[in-house]
Amino acid sequence: MVFSSLTFLLYFLPLTLIIYYLLSFSIPVQNIWLLLMSLLFYTWGEPAYFWLLIVSTLINYLLGLLVGKFLDTKPKAAKFEASGIKVGSMPDLRCTFTIEKPPVLL
Repeated sequence: MVFSSLTFLLYFLPLTLIIYYLLSFSIPVQNIWLLLMSLLFYTWGEPAYFWLLIVSTLINYLLGLLVGKFLDTKPKAAKFEASGIKVGSMPDLRCTFTIEKPPVLL
């Protein structure tokens, strides 16, 4: 599913927004709803990366808690350490591109 598809524009987006505003009684519930809809959206596009999205989301959440815990005492150190952990924990994803015809330079 892409942002310009009819499925997204006519079904996914309106349903997501309607339920989001119906859940206005609780901000945490709204956030969980948006998280689930985001995972559904990206999984719809490429289901093979579902677990990568889950793991990446959990790592980001835990690092956010870490930064929040040390924000008052050592703000720069906490942010630097969280960034280092995130970059170090990224899986080695490589994109390979093949060029059938070399690009024409004008």
